[in-house]
Amino acid sequence: MKSFFTNFNFARALILLCLLGSMPLGWYGWKQYETNRQLKSDLAQGGRIEMLIQDIQRNAHIYDTKQQEQGAEGLAGESNPQTYIRTIAGTDHIDLGQVDITPSTQPRSKGIVDKIYRITPNNKQRTFRRTALANFLFKLEQGSQRVRVTEIKMETEASRKVKPEDVPNDMWTFECRITSRQRVGS
Repeated sequence: MKSFFTNFNFARALILLCLLGSMPLGWYGWKQYETNRQLKSDLAQGGRIEMLIQDIQRNAHIYDTKQQEQGAEGLAGESNPQTYIRTIAGTDHIDLGQVDITPSTQPRSKGIVDKIYRITPNNKQRTFRRTALANFLFKLEQGSQRVRVTEIKMETEASRKVKPEDVPNDMWTFECRITSRQRVGS
Protein backbone atom coordinates (compact mmCIF):
# COMPACT_ATOMS: atom_id res chain seq x y z
CA MET A 1 0.00 0.00 0.00
CA LYS A 2 2.93 2.28 0.81
CA SER A 3 4.34 1.75 -2.67
CA PHE A 4 0.97 2.70 -4.14
CA PHE A 5 1.16 6.18 -2.61
CA THR A 6 4.91 6.71 -3.15
CA ASN A 7 4.52 6.52 -6.90
CA PHE A 8 1.12 8.24 -6.87
CA ASN A 9 0.31 9.68 -10.26
CA PHE A 10 -2.78 10.70 -12.25
CA ALA A 11 -3.59 7.16 -13.40
CA ARG A 12 -3.54 5.85 -9.83
CA ALA A 13 -5.64 8.78 -8.64
CA LEU A 14 -8.20 8.00 -11.34
CA ILE A 15 -8.25 4.32 -10.30
CA LEU A 16 -8.83 5.29 -6.66
CA LEU A 17 -11.56 7.76 -7.60
CA CYS A 18 -13.34 5.15 -9.77
CA LEU A 19 -13.10 2.55 -7.00
CA LEU A 20 -14.62 4.92 -4.44
CA GLY A 21 -17.28 6.12 -6.90
CA SER A 22 -18.35 2.60 -7.83
CA MET A 23 -19.40 1.74 -4.26
CA PRO A 24 -22.42 4.12 -4.07
CA LEU A 25 -23.31 3.29 -7.68
CA GLY A 26 -23.23 -0.43 -6.87
CA TRP A 27 -25.48 0.13 -3.85
CA TYR A 28 -27.91 2.26 -5.95
CA GLY A 29 -28.00 -0.41 -8.69
CA TRP A 30 -28.73 -3.14 -6.16
CA LYS A 31 -31.63 -1.07 -4.69
CA GLN A 32 -33.07 -0.53 -8.19
CA TYR A 33 -32.80 -4.26 -8.86
CA GLU A 34 -34.72 -5.03 -5.65
CA THR A 35 -37.41 -2.47 -6.52
CA ASN A 36 -37.75 -3.91 -10.03
CA ARG A 37 -38.02 -7.45 -8.63
CA GLN A 38 -40.72 -6.32 -6.14
CA LEU A 39 -42.73 -4.58 -8.88
CA LYS A 40 -42.56 -7.66 -11.11
CA SER A 41 -43.86 -9.85 -8.28
CA ASP A 42 -46.69 -7.32 -7.62
CA LEU A 43 -47.67 -7.37 -11.31
CA ALA A 44 -47.44 -11.15 -11.69
CA GLN A 45 -50.64 -13.19 -11.87
CA GLY A 46 -52.05 -13.56 -8.36
CA GLY A 47 -49.92 -10.63 -7.18
CA ARG A 48 -50.85 -7.59 -5.15
CA ILE A 49 -52.06 -5.51 -8.15
CA GLU A 50 -54.44 -8.22 -9.31
CA MET A 51 -55.89 -8.48 -5.80
CA LEU A 52 -56.29 -4.68 -5.67
CA ILE A 53 -58.11 -4.64 -9.03
CA GLN A 54 -60.49 -7.37 -7.87
CA ASP A 55 -61.15 -5.42 -4.67
CA ILE A 56 -61.92 -2.24 -6.65
CA GLN A 57 -64.28 -4.15 -8.97
CA ARG A 58 -66.06 -5.74 -6.00
CA ASN A 59 -66.49 -2.33 -4.30
CA ALA A 60 -67.75 -0.77 -7.56
CA HIS A 61 -70.35 -3.51 -7.89
CA ILE A 62 -71.48 -2.99 -4.29
CA TYR A 63 -71.67 0.78 -4.84
CA ASP A 64 -73.72 0.31 -8.02
CA THR A 65 -76.11 -2.05 -6.26
CA LYS A 66 -76.57 0.35 -3.33
CA GLN A 67 -77.20 3.27 -5.67
CA GLN A 68 -79.85 1.29 -7.55
CA GLU A 69 -81.49 0.34 -4.27
CA GLN A 70 -81.56 3.95 -3.17
CA GLY A 71 -83.27 4.96 -6.40
CA ALA A 72 -81.45 6.66 -9.21
CA GLU A 73 -83.36 9.90 -9.03
CA GLY A 74 -82.14 13.35 -8.15
CA LEU A 75 -84.45 13.89 -5.18
CA ALA A 76 -83.54 10.61 -3.51
CA GLY A 77 -79.90 11.62 -3.18
CA GLU A 78 -80.71 15.04 -1.80
CA SER A 79 -81.02 15.43 1.92
CA ASN A 80 -82.89 18.68 1.29
CA PRO A 81 -85.47 18.87 -1.56
CA GLN A 82 -85.05 22.64 -1.61
CA THR A 83 -81.47 22.15 -2.80
CA TYR A 84 -82.83 19.95 -5.60
CA ILE A 85 -85.25 22.70 -6.69
CA ARG A 86 -82.65 25.47 -6.50
CA THR A 87 -80.13 23.40 -8.47
CA ILE A 88 -82.60 22.93 -11.31
CA ALA A 89 -83.58 26.61 -11.22
CA GLY A 90 -79.94 27.57 -11.85
CA THR A 91 -79.12 25.11 -14.66
CA ASP A 92 -78.42 26.13 -18.26
CA HIS A 93 -81.40 26.97 -20.50
CA ILE A 94 -83.47 27.72 -17.40
CA ASP A 95 -81.59 30.40 -15.42
CA LEU A 96 -84.40 31.40 -13.09
CA GLY A 97 -81.87 32.52 -10.53
CA GLN A 98 -82.90 32.71 -6.89
CA VAL A 99 -86.29 31.28 -6.05
CA ASP A 100 -88.28 31.42 -2.84
CA ILE A 101 -89.50 28.04 -1.64
CA THR A 102 -92.23 27.70 0.97
CA PRO A 103 -92.63 24.11 2.19
CA SER A 104 -95.76 22.67 3.75
CA THR A 105 -97.10 19.20 4.47
CA GLN A 106 -100.51 17.67 4.00
CA PRO A 107 -101.35 14.21 5.38
CA ARG A 108 -102.96 11.94 2.76
CA SER A 109 -103.60 8.62 4.42
CA LYS A 110 -102.11 6.41 7.08
CA GLY A 111 -98.32 6.65 6.75
CA ILE A 112 -98.41 8.85 3.62
CA VAL A 113 -97.82 12.60 3.52
CA ASP A 114 -97.69 15.09 0.67
CA LYS A 115 -94.83 17.55 0.92
CA ILE A 116 -95.84 20.64 -1.01
CA TYR A 117 -93.36 23.30 -2.09
CA ARG A 118 -94.59 26.68 -3.31
CA ILE A 119 -92.00 28.17 -5.69
CA THR A 120 -91.88 31.83 -6.63
CA PRO A 121 -89.10 33.99 -8.05
CA ASN A 122 -87.06 35.87 -5.47
CA ASN A 123 -87.89 39.13 -7.24
CA LYS A 124 -91.67 39.15 -7.81
CA GLN A 125 -91.36 41.69 -10.66
CA ARG A 126 -88.81 39.67 -12.64
CA THR A 127 -90.12 38.04 -15.80
CA PHE A 128 -89.02 34.95 -17.69
CA ARG A 129 -89.49 33.48 -21.13
CA ARG A 130 -92.17 30.83 -21.36
CA THR A 131 -89.60 28.28 -22.62
CA ALA A 132 -87.45 28.77 -19.51
CA LEU A 133 -90.47 28.19 -17.26
CA ALA A 134 -91.52 25.12 -19.25
CA ASN A 135 -87.96 23.72 -19.06
CA PHE A 136 -87.90 24.33 -15.30
CA LEU A 137 -91.16 22.50 -14.70
CA PHE A 138 -90.17 19.67 -17.05
CA LYS A 139 -86.79 19.19 -15.36
CA LEU A 140 -88.41 19.13 -11.91
CA GLU A 141 -90.56 16.17 -12.92
CA GLN A 142 -87.95 14.48 -15.08
CA GLY A 143 -85.27 14.51 -12.37
CA SER A 144 -87.40 12.73 -9.77
CA GLN A 145 -90.11 10.11 -9.93
CA ARG A 146 -91.68 11.47 -6.74
CA VAL A 147 -92.12 15.12 -7.80
CA ARG A 148 -95.17 16.35 -9.69
CA VAL A 149 -96.10 19.90 -10.64
CA THR A 150 -99.59 20.24 -9.22
CA GLU A 151 -100.34 23.92 -9.77
CA ILE A 152 -98.96 26.72 -11.90
CA LYS A 153 -99.94 30.35 -12.27
CA MET A 154 -98.42 32.43 -15.08
CA GLU A 155 -99.18 36.03 -15.92
CA THR A 156 -97.80 38.24 -18.64
CA GLU A 157 -95.66 41.18 -17.70
CA ALA A 158 -98.24 43.66 -18.87
CA SER A 159 -101.43 41.67 -18.31
CA ARG A 160 -103.20 44.74 -16.99
CA LYS A 161 -102.01 47.02 -19.80
CA VAL A 162 -102.69 44.80 -22.81
CA LYS A 163 -105.61 45.60 -25.04
CA PRO A 164 -107.46 42.69 -26.61
CA GLU A 165 -106.06 43.44 -30.06
CA ASP A 166 -102.41 43.72 -28.86
CA VAL A 167 -99.98 40.83 -28.79
CA PRO A 168 -97.99 40.93 -25.55
CA ASN A 169 -94.31 40.00 -25.42
CA ASP A 170 -93.40 36.50 -24.26
CA MET A 171 -92.27 37.48 -20.76
CA TRP A 172 -94.08 35.95 -17.80
CA THR A 173 -94.16 35.97 -14.01
CA PHE A 174 -94.95 32.68 -12.32
CA GLU A 175 -95.85 30.84 -9.18
CA CYS A 176 -96.03 27.07 -8.97
CA ARG A 177 -96.53 24.27 -6.51
CA ILE A 178 -94.91 20.89 -6.64
CA THR A 179 -95.90 17.89 -4.60
CA SER A 180 -93.75 15.03 -3.40
CA ARG A 181 -95.73 12.13 -1.96
CA GLN A 182 -93.69 10.27 0.65
CA ARG A 183 -93.99 7.86 3.48
CA VAL A 184 -93.92 9.44 6.92
CA GLY A 185 -90.33 9.70 8.17
CA SER A 186 -88.56 9.76 4.77
